[in-house]
Amino acid sequence: MQYDFTSINDRRAIGSRKWSIVPDEVDPLNDKMYPLTIADMDFAPVPEIKTALQSFVGHNILGYTAPTPSYLQAVCDFFEKQHQVTLDPEWIVTTPGVVAALAAAVRAFTREGDKILIFTPVYPPFYRVIREQGREVVKCPLVIAQDGMYHMDFANLESLLSRENIKLLFVCNPHNPAGRVWTATDLSRLAKLAQENNCMVISDEIHADLTYPDIAHTMYFKALTDFTEAAMVCTSAAKAFNIPGLQTSNIFIPRSDLREKFQNELAASGIQPANILGLYATEVAYTQALPWREEVLQVIKTNYNLVRDFFANLDNRFEVMPVQASFLAWVNCAKFGVKREQLEAVFRAVCFFVADGADFGSEGDYYFRLNFGLPTAELQACLDNFAEKISPYLHSIE
Repeated sequence: MQYDFTSINDRRAIGSRKWSIVPDEVDPLNDKMYPLTIADMDFAPVPEIKTALQSFVGHNILGYTAPTPSYLQAVCDFFEKQHQVTLDPEWIVTTPGVVAALAAAVRAFTREGDKILIFTPVYPPFYRVIREQGREVVKCPLVIAQDGMYHMDFANLESLLSRENIKLLFVCNPHNPAGRVWTATDLSRLAKLAQENNCMVISDEIHADLTYPDIAHTMYFKALTDFTEAAMVCTSAAKAFNIPGLQTSNIFIPRSDLREKFQNELAASGIQPANILGLYATEVAYTQALPWREEVLQVIKTNYNLVRDFFANLDNRFEVMPVQASFLAWVNCAKFGVKREQLEAVFRAVCFFVADGADFGSEGDYYFRLNFGLPTAELQACLDNFAEKISPYLHSIE
């Protein structure tokens, strides 16, 4: 490959949130005990972005800034080329991350006590930005079909929308934690029901640009009849180009009245636009770093196959849900037939560090989420270490 997808570093010294959970007495590089939790990738930085940032810092004042016309056009050009949807630069509002945008949207578009629907299990901040701001979570649990993947329960969704007076709906597209890419038909049905029930839809599409090559991603906007419908789509280069620490997201809101409400809420809350380095890195990512993204997709698809086969060979009571996008595996352990607390204790004890499925809602109680966005050889070594440590526990729960 043209790029480096083999190097890995201990990131504890620079304050990495993911690596901070590794105990001081553990040498993760030698012991092959990597943290596989928070959704960033352990690959070397994109060279085009790294070089551009070094040059930018060497020649510019790092003052307060706003998106430039070239930045806004680069973002729109990227989505037209990659997602076949024509967007207006005026629709873009930049924020320091998608979660900040979700929280601001809750305040801008609902009142305390209002109901907001989410498809569960789902990314934990969805719950927090709703509940911690005095709104009510309405769950529409996903169902697992014969293909082993999550599907939306449209009968339940229609019932909830018609009787619960839901003001806002969050959809994660592709889905986190399962890497499910919703189809154009799914999203069209969702948009139709939302429109009929006067419910605004916010689509979190931060993982969209890591959709696997044989799968078609549909941006939520393509499901709309027209752009007068109440909708907001959250995007970012953070996942696909591994720059989440630069805290830059592009929030598309076509309707000017909704966009104004959102911008007013950002201002009232003191939430600033995205920072100067994040903006510049995003523009470079979308205009110069597409070859890197193509290669990283090959690596993570290889890694997914490795994880799937590893657990199938280790013990067929593990079930890895099919992944269609990004670098997160959603692993079901229900077939072990033990209490959830016992499974949690086993994984903590043998420890390669994974995310507890219960954090994604009660539907995830017997799951864990594993981040496989790291060099393939290192992932293999980590899994081999895991197998050696956990085998005695597996035999004890035959």
